Amino acid sequence: MKKFWWLMMVGTLFYGSVLPLVQATEVFEADSTVSTYLIDEVTTSDSAVDLESETTESSVLIDSSIELPEISGSEDFLETQSITSLAEEVPFVSYRTHIQDFGWQDEVRNGETSGSVGMAKRLEAIEINLGDVPVAGGISYQVHVQNYGWMNNVTDGKSAGTIGESKRLEAIKVNLTGEMAAQYDVYYHVHAQNFGWLDWAKNGEPAGTAGYGYRLEAIEVVLVTKGSSAPGATSRSFINYPTLSYQTHVQNIGWQNYVSAGAVSGTTGEGKRLEAIRIHLVDPTFVGSISYRTHVQDYGWQAWKQDNTISGTQGEAKRLEAIQISLTGETADYFDIYYRVHAQNFGWLDWAKNGESAGTEGLGYRLEAIQIKLIKKGEAAPGPTAMPFVKLGGIATKLISAKQMSATNVQLKTQLSYGTFVNGARVAAPINKISAYMQSTISGHQINLSVSATTDPLVFNLNFNEKNLNPTETYKLVTTVAGTASQLWTVGVNQNTLLGKLSTKSNYVYYSRDQTPVTQLTLKHLLQTALEPVGNTLYVWGGGWNESDTGSGIEAVTMGVSPQWKSFFNQYGSTYDYSKTLYQIHNGLDCSGYIGWTIYNSVNTSNYKDGYVLLADGMATNFASRGWGTYKNKTQITQYKPGDILSSAGHVYMVLGVASDNSLVIVHSSPNGVQINGTPTPSGNTNSVAAILAKKYMSTYYPTWYSKFPNVKVRYSYLTDFNQMTWDVSGTSLLNDPEGISKKSAEQVLAILFQ
Repeated sequence: MKKFWWLMMVGTLFYGSVLPLVQATEVFEADSTVSTYLIDEVTTSDSAVDLESETTESSVLIDSSIELPEISGSEDFLETQSITSLAEEVPFVSYRTHIQDFGWQDEVRNGETSGSVGMAKRLEAIEINLGDVPVAGGISYQVHVQNYGWMNNVTDGKSAGTIGESKRLEAIKVNLTGEMAAQYDVYYHVHAQNFGWLDWAKNGEPAGTAGYGYRLEAIEVVLVTKGSSAPGATSRSFINYPTLSYQTHVQNIGWQNYVSAGAVSGTTGEGKRLEAIRIHLVDPTFVGSISYRTHVQDYGWQAWKQDNTISGTQGEAKRLEAIQISLTGETADYFDIYYRVHAQNFGWLDWAKNGESAGTEGLGYRLEAIQIKLIKKGEAAPGPTAMPFVKLGGIATKLISAKQMSATNVQLKTQLSYGTFVNGARVAAPINKISAYMQSTISGHQINLSVSATTDPLVFNLNFNEKNLNPTETYKLVTTVAGTASQLWTVGVNQNTLLGKLSTKSNYVYYSRDQTPVTQLTLKHLLQTALEPVGNTLYVWGGGWNESDTGSGIEAVTMGVSPQWKSFFNQYGSTYDYSKTLYQIHNGLDCSGYIGWTIYNSVNTSNYKDGYVLLADGMATNFASRGWGTYKNKTQITQYKPGDILSSAGHVYMVLGVASDNSLVIVHSSPNGVQINGTPTPSGNTNSVAAILAKKYMSTYYPTWYSKFPNVKVRYSYLTDFNQMTWDVSGTSLLNDPEGISKKSAEQVLAILFQ
């Protein structure tokens, strides 16, 4: 007996008050006796035992301070029961997960976290195993994988899920097998996207989510003795997507079958009214319900109904006209309810949500069909949401934008309609119900506006010609919809047009003509304006552009020649080199800056309106697109006219006239600056009549310039490499030509301009 107690004392010291279960089962016999010889072997097997050895997980804790009881009877016998209680083996569960971007993690055990939290990384695969199993049995598990659903069960450390496919785990089931299932329970819970840690599932129950497309991000697994308490709450371990179903009562048909998930209930194209509706929400996870009410013919809005109760009427032949649907409780915290209706004369309206009205009110129109969808909170709507509800109201005559379409034609894009949506938009009005006019606030002079439709049924174009309105007068813009007149309004407009300005006062739109006489917009006036910078303005790269190099600079939208240009010209002699003054934009003009300045100064009498400076190669096409004239590609040109705009990649110039030998007298800004030059003849003669005329007029009228820069000839490419815009001078567009300039020779034009 003394040997046994000595053995127990050594065991206690050796294992730090822990006696290994496996050794206990090996030392003691199963026949309730213990061999003294075996005890002697144990006590003498290792006389150099480290008394500070660490414990293992498969150990039973023994308090070394406890006094062991006296054992009666022979020293060579012990009761089996007392020793067996020390020898029970405790199993453990180990597991590891494969994580997005990280791969396989290290193995963890017994409730430790595998995966990641707060990193938005999906679990892609998992392996689970048991250790120190005291009885027959193992562990099996099954995962729900993105796009694949529930995959086959795997067991005992095998991989479940996918690797290299970037597919998320969404749920998992874990089971024990064999005698292990009879003696233990396995508990597990998961960290799911947007939900965090869910409650604990056990013994094959699903853990995770279904129907959301949410990833699992982490997992914890524990074993407990059969029937022991769970590690934590167990009420919400798996979250199903709620099931929404609905049915409608249709004219001449009655109740249709239930549909769900946004399917159509009702009819389209048959002209049949909805008369009643029932909506049912099954939500096993969240506490909440669904409420709805309908707007019924002759009755108006009915009381709210819940959870599959009938809203509407039966047997009264009354149409539903609108509906509102909302969620309550926790369901409303996690989901939005979207719905749209097919309404008489409108078809499918846009989607409403969370109690908004869908349908019509005050128009007497029936609902014919409905779709309802449950969407995760905050996710995008199933479609457009601008127009879910139409309610009869006043007319709307709102300006959206204004655009100079051509020469003097201005287009106003407007919303002209009647009836209001709940969000302030409008119901489309037939074009035959719309008219518009401009009326002077001074004389009462009235001009009708043309009305044209657009691809948007709510938006129309109103056009007017600025030349038809009296100079110096202010006009209000008025539209009528279905016989009711309303002055055009907007939240604000401040836009220059060619001959005047659109502006807003108290949210109403007015048009004010400036004092530019229509007769001043002549071809002669254009050419005279083009001569103003000649002989006093040097070529500066970027001159006429703004600092950001995106369009007209301040000088190009200012009337007259800048004094800075003349001052800068006076600083330089014949050795002026434009490459050394790049982007000194306020000191002169480049080619496109010059043409843009000329156009602005020809058609305006005041500063700071919209400018005309743009890339040289686009000027001919741009001006033609405004309705100012006719565009021709360089390969199609057969003749030239005074005022022609010729543009190419890198340069643009204006024609002053065509000489008797068909050479061109031109004006442009080209190194060294704004000057009159002459082209060769079409046959290539550089001593052309145009060159002679250019020399005559530059030396006579601009002697200071000519003394510095006497060259007046340009290359033959001016006749071959430029596209053309020829002005329309009929008077119906921007320019008139009362002097007949367009029909005169260069010699005659120059004589008129310099008389």
